[in-house]
Amino acid sequence: MKTLLLEIGTEEIPAGYIAPALAALESMLAQKLADARLAHGCIQTFGTPRRLAVTVAALAARQKRLTSEVLGPPRKVDQDLCTVCKACLKLGCPAIEWMDDAIHVNEMLCGGCALCEKVC
Repeated sequence: MKTLLLEIGTEEIPAGYIAPALAALESMLAQKLADARLAHGCIQTFGTPRRLAVTVAALAARQKRLTSEVLGPPRKVDQDLCTVCKACLKLGCPAIEWMDDAIHVNEMLCGGCALCEKVC
């Protein structure tokens, strides 16, 4: 576990804005670390009119493991409804393929999450 130091150089900040900026920096960083599943220790902030800084003690080197199971039947592309916008290809799903000028779902790779249906 390491200590993280984030330092932000700024133009002159009025004295009355420093404390709220530091509080916002601390809460936003704590939320982002939680969202990223990174364990950490104490978060401390420091500020001057030209500099904001935050330290995070005992920051984990790796994210906590995340296991998820997706159940459902494999999806199929309804070629009559598909507009060939290719938005589903940008998801990075290995089951979605572009073949013969059309979108296809490889049933062997599809976990049935239906994320592709929500994009299109």
